[in-house]
Amino acid sequence: MEAASIAFNERLRFAAVAAVCLTGIAMAAALPITVQEAYVFAHFVRPPVRDWLGAFDPANHVLESLLMKRSVGLLRLSAFSLRVPGLLGLAAYLWAVARLASRWLRIAWAIIALAGAAYLGLEYCSPGTGVDLALALWLCAAATRNLNIAGVCLGLSVAANFCFLLPALVLAVARLLRTRRFWAWADRVIVTAIVTAFLLLVLPFSHASARQLASLLVPPAIEIARSPGDLAGVIAKLRREARGRNVRIAASPDVAPVLEFYQARYREAGWRIVGFRDGADYDVIQTPGGGAVILAR
Repeated sequence: MEAASIAFNERLRFAAVAAVCLTGIAMAAALPITVQEAYVFAHFVRPPVRDWLGAFDPANHVLESLLMKRSVGLLRLSAFSLRVPGLLGLAAYLWAVARLASRWLRIAWAIIALAGAAYLGLEYCSPGTGVDLALALWLCAAATRNLNIAGVCLGLSVAANFCFLLPALVLAVARLLRTRRFWAWADRVIVTAIVTAFLLLVLPFSHASARQLASLLVPPAIEIARSPGDLAGVIAKLRREARGRNVRIAASPDVAPVLEFYQARYREAGWRIVGFRDGADYDVIQTPGGGAVILAR
């Protein structure tokens, strides 16, 4: 009877993991691109890495930007390929939660389902900020018993979002306090974490002031990511009207980055995206979300 109960709970746990993963994949494929994701693509994914290594931008969450660039290079540009790093973070997060919840086998499936829902909610609210990936890596550091891997995960967590510097330090000290040879083991966690984060952050962060770095330690406010809605219909209409011609497109600020994303995706070299000008004569195309308007002629 006990063996049957364990097998049943294992199946429930597998079902919870599968449900969360499938939900995450569906969200990554179906949700329209957001302004934040379009901005990250335009400034950190599309340009060569050398273009932003010499400058500091608080919106550049280095690890996620690099992973997005690699994903787009492998899978071609789409909203889904930009979100692959978030899906990798989801997989790591579920592994860590399952490992930490293994002591409570009877309720582990419920813990996994609730934690997975929380991660997906974070990804939905703050895409492109690296917070979800940083949380997943931080939790992996808490779940693994290998101190070297824990150090690497903590360093990567800080590189994904700098606001995890203090949580990473707290977790590293907590892990080390559980050992009897504190200083002998310190290099396996703290030094490894510092080296890992340093290698990724040293060039762009060397151009930041102390005040800018201090501001990054504050976790970003959680808010629903801004999106002008699903612009598939608008983009199709623009492509039909342009038909390979050189056209100027005036867009509101919340639409322009998204238009630039679709311009790169469909390789519309003839599009010139500009801001509004008073008195200009344009054709009006209403976008489906937020009341934003694209004017084109």
